[in-house]
Amino acid sequence: MENHSPLTELLQRIDQRKTEVAALRPLTPEQEGRIMQKFRLDWNYHSNAIEGNSLTYGETIAFLMEGLTAKGKPFKDHLDIKGHNEGIDYLMHFIQNRDQLSEKVIRELHAMILVESRYKNLQILLPKIYPRRIHRPLQNLRP
Repeated sequence: MENHSPLTELLQRIDQRKTEVAALRPLTPEQEGRIMQKFRLDWNYHSNAIEGNSLTYGETIAFLMEGLTAKGKPFKDHLDIKGHNEGIDYLMHFIQNRDQLSEKVIRELHAMILVESRYKNLQILLPKIYPRRIHRPLQNLRP
């Protein structure tokens, strides 16, 4: 008797998709680059969206690809996306070099992804450098 549970059916669909993808190999470097770019954009957007980031998918693409900030959106949301993207860079470098995972590596990745420490440094340093122009806008950026 065959098992037709939802899990079994899902695993069968996954196996089918895996076979379809394998048939497309080898991918050209250009194809791999486009897939990785799409993966990174999706990863950045969705990871930040579930944390309450207000940038749309299109705004996330514009920011990461062109450096364009979204008018009227919190600066912190842009910093979150930037930090997450830097974390992906760090993780990819870590994987490619086959480095050993350590507490130090985890802490470094954590610091990149969580922008709060950099944000707090901005709140402390920038008003001292530009007291009249920066201080008040930074007060409005508090999460």
